Amino acid sequence: MSGDKKIINKHIVLYTDGSCNTQFKTGAWAAIIFTNDQKKILQGVETDTTHQRMELRSVIESLKWLMLYYPDRSDVYLYTDSQYIADLPSRRIKLFNQHFTTNKNELIRNADLVEEFYKVVNSFQLQIEKVKAHRKKNDDEYNGNREVDKLCRKATRNALPD
Repeated sequence: MSGDKKIINKHIVLYTDGSCNTQFKTGAWAAIIFTNDQKKILQGVETDTTHQRMELRSVIESLKWLMLYYPDRSDVYLYTDSQYIADLPSRRIKLFNQHFTTNKNELIRNADLVEEFYKVVNSFQLQIEKVKAHRKKNDDEYNGNREVDKLCRKATRNALPD
């Protein structure tokens, strides 16, 4: 995290990830939040879920936590390895105009969480950076991404039936 120290002192830095075992439809999400020199880890487990839902849940729950504990801070740098999450801001107008439906007039997948994502994002000056997943251990810039990935994969494994 040494490369992020300048950003951490000025802004909130957030790493999020989600994981899902498709066979059991059990998943977990995790987030690491850096505020000044403090580090906060959030995570949760859900059943009857998907990978995309866990990716969304990680961002939503992190931003809700920030709204509760840091209501006066709005600048957030979000690092995610999810292309789905990274693309959501650019799809916002289209999704709202189509009332969260596809061109075939069917509700988009995860419409409930996508709508919630947009609601919580409104409270922030959010900058999203898409990072490559599973980077090397010695790559300081992506250590937060590796750590959050390990947290949610471990939580998913621990939630599976024996």
